Amino acid sequence: MHFPLDILTNCLSEQGVEIVKAPAHPKNEFDWVTSVSDFLRAPAGQIIVPVFDGISSSTSLTPKIVTIRSRADEAAAEALAPDDILVRTSLPVALLADRVQRFLFQIIQWNDKMAEMVDAGCISMDLLKESEGMLGAYVGLSDATFSYIAHTPDIPPLDDVSTYFVEHGNYPLEAIQRTRERGLMKRWENQDWTVAHTRPNEIIPYPTVSRVVKRHGAYAAHLLLVSEKAPSASTRFLFDLLAAKVEHCLRRHWRMENPLDQGHAYFLEALYKGNIYGADQLAEHAELHGIPTSGSFQVCVAGSAWKVGSCDYLAKRMLEREPRCKMVIQDDQVVMLLCAAADDGELLDEMERNLFETARLMNVEIGASERVGELALASLALEAAKLALHYGSLHSSRYIPLDEGTPQEAFTHTAFRFRRYFPYCALDQFEQHSKFITRLLSTSNPLARLQEADRKRNSNDLEILRTYLYLEGKVNAVCNKLHMHRNTVLYRLEKIRAIVSADLDDSDVRQYLRTLFFLMT
Repeated sequence: MHFPLDILTNCLSEQGVEIVKAPAHPKNEFDWVTSVSDFLRAPAGQIIVPVFDGISSSTSLTPKIVTIRSRADEAAAEALAPDDILVRTSLPVALLADRVQRFLFQIIQWNDKMAEMVDAGCISMDLLKESEGMLGAYVGLSDATFSYIAHTPDIPPLDDVSTYFVEHGNYPLEAIQRTRERGLMKRWENQDWTVAHTRPNEIIPYPTVSRVVKRHGAYAAHLLLVSEKAPSASTRFLFDLLAAKVEHCLRRHWRMENPLDQGHAYFLEALYKGNIYGADQLAEHAELHGIPTSGSFQVCVAGSAWKVGSCDYLAKRMLEREPRCKMVIQDDQVVMLLCAAADDGELLDEMERNLFETARLMNVEIGASERVGELALASLALEAAKLALHYGSLHSSRYIPLDEGTPQEAFTHTAFRFRRYFPYCALDQFEQHSKFITRLLSTSNPLARLQEADRKRNSNDLEILRTYLYLEGKVNAVCNKLHMHRNTVLYRLEKIRAIVSADLDDSDVRQYLRTLFFLMT
């Protein structure tokens, strides 16, 4: 095992030895030391360090020699080679060499022990616990969602951010926002080396050492050491040994299972893009990933993830609150598929409420599509959810007085339903939504379902609904207009409600249906 030369100066300093001259190339490597005077005819009173600088090697009979001389005369520095070390101490040279060699041997044993643990299938927490004695500082490991993976169990954190991380399982939103504002996330995307801050940084008021772990070339996890004193060369060297083992553990974990990187994500991405052709192929892929092809489906899209740091973090929090939904990350948005049996609307209501509440707590915006009865319509539902998100963010403030005293009041600024904001989409003269509207009118929208039911039963419920909406829901006026008995009208309206799967007493639903009637005619 090779060590950098600067670990020698650090080790000697910890022994109370004053360093008069440090090596000129502290990153040159060595693997052992000796104070035997007859080693390669070296003079007595020196510690001999064979150095492997890329030209010489461990198999060479005459490696490059670096000496550690214990003389009090600074003038001796003139006779030293660039990488020789001059120290001032009263300790015998043999004792110094023995202490250095013992320290190196401890590192070798620790590194070998970690390698054995990794081979035995350990987890990252085991590695951090094994490293406490060597590092002597708090170490925390988080993923790209700023959520807990592991931390040193017996060495508590020094700073408030790390303390919150340990207690809550994720970093505080304030720290994540500061991280984003200062561009640290972009810096981590390009960080391929260990970075040490000898002074407090923008987030943590203590010296730190950090290492970014990447997956598929992108920032995926973060190993962080926080110390009361500036990190030494030994600390950084030991930290790198730990980071290499932690990376191995994480890659093994990612290969096994990651809720944000499962097979259904790739299937749903293809489905949202319309790349699944034919009912048989769709059914085969859906069955493979445990997703039904018929029932009740709804798509929700969460935007403004930058407010909480990243889409990964937002998706992780959404999954924690509602693990039954299927999650996909597209660009800067998180797409969620909710599915249930056709007659289990209450389950979708519950899932929807959980997602809305999480969005409200995290101060992000979420758009929700109407519910569809077939998985094949997921791409259309995704477009509807995106339109709801777009127009809801523009016009939600208009509904503040209308929602006062209703359950929707808490979500007016964060959760936007397609049926409320569809009229803005349909009548926006500055946007081109003709293709989407054409698809909507030709597929399973409420009026299309009602029209199909009329055709099969030879009924006229579509005209009853049109009259009901035109007369602002006044049942007596509908009876007079259509010359129908009141009980018959009420009976037909209940049938209509079941077919369109909507509450006709909801003003947003009525406006949505009026707009559909307008477009269909």
